[in-house]
Amino acid sequence: MLNTEMIENHIANERVDDLLAAVVDNGMPLPLPLQVKLGRTSSVALALRSLIDISGEMSPLVGDMAEILLFVQEEGGSFSNDPLATATAAAALDRVTKHRTARSHDPIEQAHDRAIAALSSFQRHDALFECAADRTLEDRELTSAFVLYLLADDERFRATNRFAELMGWFEQRYHKLDSATHDLWEMARLKSAMHVDSNDVRLWDVGSDDAIQCDPDAPGNEDHDWNPADQPLFALAS
Repeated sequence: MLNTEMIENHIANERVDDLLAAVVDNGMPLPLPLQVKLGRTSSVALALRSLIDISGEMSPLVGDMAEILLFVQEEGGSFSNDPLATATAAAALDRVTKHRTARSHDPIEQAHDRAIAALSSFQRHDALFECAADRTLEDRELTSAFVLYLLADDERFRATNRFAELMGWFEQRYHKLDSATHDLWEMARLKSAMHVDSNDVRLWDVGSDDAIQCDPDAPGNEDHDWNPADQPLFALAS
């Protein structure tokens, strides 16, 4: 079980591979093809994100790990000149800012905003993100689905990174995605839907008899504002 002491020990001894393995063992949905693309920055960032989820509070270790990320951020705002490193760092920094008292000219919030802005440089004409190691469309879809999983509820990401276009890509390609990408996309979409309106969104298990299309014209649905893609929403994969 991942805990503060384990994270602190791995950080102190620079065991980044063990750190990432511990985060994955704790439930991070990180398929092996993605794990091999992640370096030191992503390992620290994902561990920081998990640490805040575990503790639910700020701590000296949270501050130290955030400082590590600020130290390695590139001048242009990215991390390691890579979309996965940049997205994982942005997600971790966002968690930090949401779990502490708001400050004016907050360097962590500023670093987050710069990372989100830098992410757009890794998007191609179709809005998908691309790592240097990506060779196929399926590679790029997996990278993009993980970015969405991390940031689908980040307001600045949703506003600045061709978010609607990227979501539309996965809506159109839904039945052609490989299983790992499919699972990440389902979770990202759920996060996005809950962020839009937690009161009106209804979640349906696609495998149940109650699964329906989000059709605003269907009987009983006239009073609800459904997702404009008019597709079913899926329950979070366990």
